[in-house]
Amino acid sequence: MVSGLIASEDFEGAAVANVTHGFPASYIDIGWVRERLEGFWNYHQHLTEAQFSEIATGALFQVAQRVKKVVVDPYGSRAEVQMRTKDDTGWYEYRFSVMLKRNQTLRLV
Repeated sequence: MVSGLIASEDFEGAAVANVTHGFPASYIDIGWVRERLEGFWNYHQHLTEAQFSEIATGALFQVAQRVKKVVVDPYGSRAEVQMRTKDDTGWYEYRFSVMLKRNQTLRLV
């Protein structure tokens, strides 16, 4: 399992085929991935949507085995994520949304 999804910007531009680490192509834990992407967005307050999209795309190629296509399309308060994987038995499509809300500091009056 990938232990530090997008823990750093080292993933920028990554497109190397992953056939040994991460989730199997046929079973990606979308909840786990969503939590990591939302946490990364909230932690890196300085990123633009375009920067987030580029870094997240590179990281998602490493999260699962045999990822063939990743699209991260941020707009407004969410990003639509599409992943396509393939293994020896077939192709798999994953589509989900990630909330892109910045954490707000609670102000006590």
